[in-house]
Amino acid sequence: MARSRYRSRVAFLCSALLPGLLAAIHLAGLVLFLNPELPLTAGGLTRASLRFALPLSLVSLLLHLLIPPLKRAASKLLSLPWTLTAVFAAAATGAATNASRFAFYLPPGVNERLLRAALWLGLAALIGFYTALLHSLHRRRYGQRSRALYAVLVLLSIYAVVERRHAATLLPVTLPPVARLTPAPPPQIVVVSLPGGGLELLLPLAEQGQTLFLKSILETGAVAALEAPTPFRTAPAWGSLITGKLPFQHGVLSWHRQHADVFAPGGELRLLPWGFRDSLWRATMGTSRALQSGDLAALPVWRVLPRLDLRTALVGVPLASPLPPEVRWVVPAERLAATPLAADVPTSPPELSALVDLFRIVPAELTPEVRAALGPGPLAEALAGDLWRRDLARRLLVDRPELDLLWVHLPGLARAVEETYGGFAGALLEGRRNNRQRAAARELVAYGAELDRILASLWEAIPRGDRLLLLVSPSGADGPNRRERFRAAISQRPPLGGRLGGRGALVLYGAGGRDRSEPLNARGVDLVPTLYYLYGVPVPRDLDGRVLIELFPPAFLAARPLAFVPTYETLPPPSGR
Repeated sequence: MARSRYRSRVAFLCSALLPGLLAAIHLAGLVLFLNPELPLTAGGLTRASLRFALPLSLVSLLLHLLIPPLKRAASKLLSLPWTLTAVFAAAATGAATNASRFAFYLPPGVNERLLRAALWLGLAALIGFYTALLHSLHRRRYGQRSRALYAVLVLLSIYAVVERRHAATLLPVTLPPVARLTPAPPPQIVVVSLPGGGLELLLPLAEQGQTLFLKSILETGAVAALEAPTPFRTAPAWGSLITGKLPFQHGVLSWHRQHADVFAPGGELRLLPWGFRDSLWRATMGTSRALQSGDLAALPVWRVLPRLDLRTALVGVPLASPLPPEVRWVVPAERLAATPLAADVPTSPPELSALVDLFRIVPAELTPEVRAALGPGPLAEALAGDLWRRDLARRLLVDRPELDLLWVHLPGLARAVEETYGGFAGALLEGRRNNRQRAAARELVAYGAELDRILASLWEAIPRGDRLLLLVSPSGADGPNRRERFRAAISQRPPLGGRLGGRGALVLYGAGGRDRSEPLNARGVDLVPTLYYLYGVPVPRDLDGRVLIELFPPAFLAARPLAFVPTYETLPPPSGR
């Protein structure tokens, strides 16, 4: 009797814990697939599997304890075939879902092999399901051959993942050296990056009568709608915008890197499985760090242009800290943060720090009319930050009229979208009469009017005659997500906020721009090659974008023929800053 009870307990523990261990192995394999730069080693896979196994096995154990039918079946090993089959199916679904969802973020070879691993896991799930179903329908006991079959399926499922991941190891790419080039007489370009400023928002704002400059550049400038990668994430979209390459090439897949010493010493994760939040990873596996400029796997445009003897300056752009060695005038985004620690972030040259402090604007310094129009929310703080950046950019244009490129990042509109776009869309785009939505719409329109003055001020400050203003947004504005809409339906209060997503925009205004009746369809990776073309230098062939020649008139195209070069990644840096 005691021996039978002992066997029953052992059988229960095996049935409850083994599925969690197998799921942990497949989860570790999936993480390795999504981060192909991590080495695949037996020790790393084992350590990661054991780390994942603890929470997953505990979850499996709790389910077996709380569900009486499952508990009774587990004591006789009758639940194990079904739970193993469920793990096969879940692993196949996870591999296929992540391969599809992150198609733009994974190298093509890795993505293809992940799909093949999903097919093998799906086949294992099908065989396991058919075997378990036959035994359950006919009430047959699992003999030695059936048990051996499941053991083989478990081993083959692990082998399929490991073998496919081993075959997906990235090979180093050797780029040819490139000599320094001399560009044609360049125009003076001011690039204003405006997250959240898609055409779905800019066009309605331009029709409100308070944004005359914005309306003018949309009507007379060259306009393109930028397709965003799917699923949309701000970090990969920004990386593609500044490098002209897809996410798997520039390596910016998240604003944070997760420490993954469990896989390899000093290892870091760029991408987590879909649904696996950063906070959950930090709670179970370790810490993370903010992304830095050195984490870019491809050169951003502002590091290439100085190597072509073009002078650049950056105000508030992300991924500019630590300071790019090629750029002489840099105010990183962290230096413009409204925190006491921001004063410790260096600028280049160091003398710029005094100007940063001099031009700082706080919400209390805004006029009473502006504060009243923006409401009591955070829009006043967002506007103060954008005005701070505008004044610094104008001062740089005055002090450095020889600048060829000035890139200014204005993040305030993104904050306004997050706070008010749901109300703006409901009141102005859908015609709803809710007072709260109307108030949110008025706040966003008021912010658009102030933003219009900022853009007009930057345009007037450009000193040279051959000037160009490029207004670019890697993403547009989108309404509330499903969870927020569900909460609004329960509470009977319409959602007021929004989020970044959907198509962005590119507006080219000034010398060389062409008026188009319909916006051109383009992608964020097309900005960088178009900038190279505007500066009269060859376009690298290793970029994933193209030159948007449709934005320029025929005479401009005839005077500036297209030329190509293999790459700028190996272009030597300038001799001195």
